Amino acid sequence: NAAAGSISLLYQPLAMRFRGVTVETNTPPRGPQRGPGQNQIAAVVEPLLDKAARQLGIDQVTIRRINAADKDGKYNGNQGPITSAHQLETLDQGAEGFNWEERLARSGQRNGSKVIGVGVGQAFHSAGRSGYDGLVRLTPDGKLHIHNGAGNLGTYSYGSTSRVAAEVLKCTWENCVIHRGDSRKHLP
Repeated sequence: NAAAGSISLLYQPLAMRFRGVTVETNTPPRGPQRGPGQNQIAAVVEPLLDKAARQLGIDQVTIRRINAADKDGKYNGNQGPITSAHQLETLDQGAEGFNWEERLARSGQRNGSKVIGVGVGQAFHSAGRSGYDGLVRLTPDGKLHIHNGAGNLGTYSYGSTSRVAAEVLKCTWENCVIHRGDSRKHLP
């Protein structure tokens, strides 16, 4: 199940069990930039972690650190190794940058009808796996043409994925021309 695999890349507690039931829907097949729904499970797991932290008397960052996947973790608990897990470092950097301890101390304070609250949550979405390709062209006028299979979903995802090619080729974004996914052109 994609949801269980996704959450296993964030958390690897000593005891975790998951059972999902697939429900057939009338939706297009998943593909690049389609949003296959891996993170819906985070909406369930994140509040459970917060509840567990309260019951254990520890804060939300600490419980996530305890259960974070690391380089010794396994995808889905028993499959391939997680070779680039940086959850601990990310949690530490986020807590420091957000002044977690200071803000946590203010959590629950009231200002009239408003209550100050702080929280933390994590999610994962794959950037893809090996085996994908793209097309880049450098034209005589110095423009880098990046053909991207991602369509325009309104999230600018085609642009963010194209920036990688521009960065690797050390081309300024102003000199890039993005060709979005369009099956009429028979190109990626």
